[in-house]
Amino acid sequence: MKTSSHPTPSIAKSIPALATAGLIVWTLLATAPPASAFNPSVLKIYGRSTDPGSNYFGQTVALTDRFMVVGEPFNDDHVASGGAVHVFDTRTGRYLRTLKSEDVRNGDPGEFGISVAACGRYAVIGAQEATGAAASSGAAYVFDLQTGRELFKLTPMGGTTGDRFGGAVAMDGSRIVVGASRSSLAGTLSGAAWLFDAATGAELARLEPSDAAAFQNFGHAVAICGPRVLVSATRHSSFQGAAYLFDATQFGPTIGETRILTDPMPAIQGFGFTVGLSGSFAVVGASSDNDAAPSAGSLHVFDCDSGSWLHAIVAEDASDGARLGARLSVSGSLILAGASLDRGLFGAAYLFDIGGRQLAKLVPNDNFEVQQVGASVAICGNRALVGAILDRDAGFNAGAAYFYQPLAGPLPLTSVAKAGDFAPGAIEATFRSFGPATINPDGAAVVTARLGGSGASRGRSSGLWSQVIDSFPVGPLHKIAVSRDPLNEVIPNIVPSEPFVRSLGTAFSNQPERLAFDVTAAGGDFNRHRILAIDKGSTKKMLA
Repeated sequence: MKTSSHPTPSIAKSIPALATAGLIVWTLLATAPPASAFNPSVLKIYGRSTDPGSNYFGQTVALTDRFMVVGEPFNDDHVASGGAVHVFDTRTGRYLRTLKSEDVRNGDPGEFGISVAACGRYAVIGAQEATGAAASSGAAYVFDLQTGRELFKLTPMGGTTGDRFGGAVAMDGSRIVVGASRSSLAGTLSGAAWLFDAATGAELARLEPSDAAAFQNFGHAVAICGPRVLVSATRHSSFQGAAYLFDATQFGPTIGETRILTDPMPAIQGFGFTVGLSGSFAVVGASSDNDAAPSAGSLHVFDCDSGSWLHAIVAEDASDGARLGARLSVSGSLILAGASLDRGLFGAAYLFDIGGRQLAKLVPNDNFEVQQVGASVAICGNRALVGAILDRDAGFNAGAAYFYQPLAGPLPLTSVAKAGDFAPGAIEATFRSFGPATINPDGAAVVTARLGGSGASRGRSSGLWSQVIDSFPVGPLHKIAVSRDPLNEVIPNIVPSEPFVRSLGTAFSNQPERLAFDVTAAGGDFNRHRILAIDKGSTKKMLA
């Protein structure tokens, strides 16, 4: 049996009871540092271009459980700045295929791959300079990652030249969101965003903020998670920035926001440069935030249900100009954020939990020259993908990407007891298997077990053992009771000597140095009589 898979000792200790059926009982090492388990393998991947120099492979990345998707928007295999997207297998790291739209193959310099998003076996790829609704208005393309087939080309109603439609994309299940930060539908360079059906490519609605105005850059960054959509406007309120929450289940040609998220201490700091969603949490990057250091950047976490600002996140080693939050990705309770200007142009990526704790700083071991690590980031479950657009292994500014897995390694655990160990206090008996276990707030374990060996009454004996002891947070594992023990040895001076322990039931410890348990007694005047008792380490007392 193992404890909670969360790598945080304090979280595991807060769980009062743990279901166990295995052969080992573990507890988390309270002294282990939070990031001690961070030791992932790292794979470096490259593009497959005929002339990789200055292609900036890794400008964008996306990740699913099966596929790594890496954008190379300045690929010039067909035409200058035509673009390409490369697909790799997450299980083997093997290159699978290169995706290019039919427009690129026909010579359209659309910057295909300037944005990428993936979900399951499908990807949506932005090309903000492609010929779409008008020349150079932009487009987005839906591909099947498994076959490499182009399924749909997405263009919006009302698109015009220079909109940069496809500059930002996101997808989740059946819906796709596409931003066009330079659209002028609601005023000069007001920006716009649209919702599409991923199964058909049909336009579902335009997302329209209630305070739409000129020069807002609405649609600069987009995210979607279930029914929620998040769209940023980096120039809102004179460059202070904002992010808008929408309900993707609403119908109509236009959909208005449900919440507006803003920095509680607004300033010109790049708020909304990137956005992410996970469950009821929204994360907004502010890449020019000066709080930790000049332009060090930060992340802001909000409650989607209330719209309330929860907290800001900064790097523990925040440095001038690092630009944390220029890229971010969220998966479950983990946030991966890029700081591509950390230490100049060397760059880095940071892993945080949603509560703001820094778990790791991702710097590859060959980061001894300008790479801009963190120029793009993606996280999916226990894996991360980080772009480094100035990497020169394959050519000058050819770019590369680093694939990290697993993000959480084996938990820092110590064995409390395992099958075959001697059972303390039970003569010639060993632990055979374990039942329910409990860990109290101090980290002391309480375990039930069945016994084997010559002292185990042919395998019929079971008992209760505990690390709860007075004067110490965690004591040695010691016997509380074993079946057939005289009851007055378990609870001294309380009952006559004839009754014995027939079986042991539930045990729990939710206070330091205190353990409650119930015993079924038999013999003498007892006929399967249940007793609730408390163990204070040095003294035991019958409660009922």
